[in-house]
Amino acid sequence: MPFRLESLPPDGRLLECSVTLGRSARDSFVEGSLVVGDASGRWLTVRAQLAPAGDDARRGDLVAGPYRARRQGRDVLEMVVKPCHVEAFRKGRGNGYTEAEGLAILGGYQPARDLDRPDTW
Repeated sequence: MPFRLESLPPDGRLLECSVTLGRSARDSFVEGSLVVGDASGRWLTVRAQLAPAGDDARRGDLVAGPYRARRQGRDVLEMVVKPCHVEAFRKGRGNGYTEAEGLAILGGYQPARDLDRPDTW
């Protein structure tokens, strides 16, 4: 996985992961997702995907550890950690986690140093 989540809620654990690779060796990472959940049935998806070249997404007003995040609608939190857009889906692709818990999870986002070299992940 090209990123880690180093901050999980109490009783939270990794339920699922997926990664999409491109066809080119130079641009191998496209997107990755981790699903976090607990025994009560709550779950949340964190997805990182490459930002389009020249994309300067606006900085958010919410604190997520060392990052700044923003709301994308009611149930998605978004932040930019170059070169990726990182989102936490609390509903739809998630169920039951609060905004504060989502921000804490995003605050533990740690990207790999070289996204185009899966052997270093």
